[in-house]
Amino acid sequence: MKEALLATVIDEYSAVELFASVLAAEEKALTTVHPIETLPPIVEKKMELVEKLSTLEKARDTQLSELGYPTGWKGME
Repeated sequence: MKEALLATVIDEYSAVELFASVLAAEEKALTTVHPIETLPPIVEKKMELVEKLSTLEKARDTQLSELGYPTGWKGME
């Protein structure tokens, strides 16, 4: 079970890193003359990642609970 929790945390970390890179792409797009052309796929990717992060958070909290730890940040500490 601890291996599953570790895998979930690694997936979560990767998703956060990807989200940060999408935010950087969005920032770059917003500084262009015509950002409307590049923003829709960026917004779509952000929404996809938000859903993935939400799913991973729920999985992590379930795994923490099953291991006898509190959920959320307190359990991660």
